[in-house]
Amino acid sequence: MVQLKPWGAEVWLANGVRVRLQVYAPDTVRVRMAPAGEYRRLLVHEMALDRPEPTSAAFSLRRGGAGYVLSTAQLSVRIEGDPFRLSLLDSTGRVLTQQRSGAWWGSGWMGETLTCRKR
Repeated sequence: MVQLKPWGAEVWLANGVRVRLQVYAPDTVRVRMAPAGEYRRLLVHEMALDRPEPTSAAFSLRRGGAGYVLSTAQLSVRIEGDPFRLSLLDSTGRVLTQQRSGAWWGSGWMGETLTCRKR
């Protein structure tokens, strides 16, 4: 399930993992994953953070392809749900980074270690 929030989007996966995509600026989206649905300091894995505090940035969340797309003026994050995968695109639609496709590729957990296989 993907839910629009004032600061971005929250994703709840069937296995209890929660993912938060927080828009920090037009060129920065903070991605946090919590394995048990709680953002506890030791069990939260951040994939990228460029700024210590968010600024105001316009964004939109819409259905797109096999999931949702969170967009700002400078970038888009494509969110797929089964299996869970994120792709980051620039404003022209060029893929900057994406996780590998296939049932066994994407984000997940091995114990308390976050795995993320990129293409």
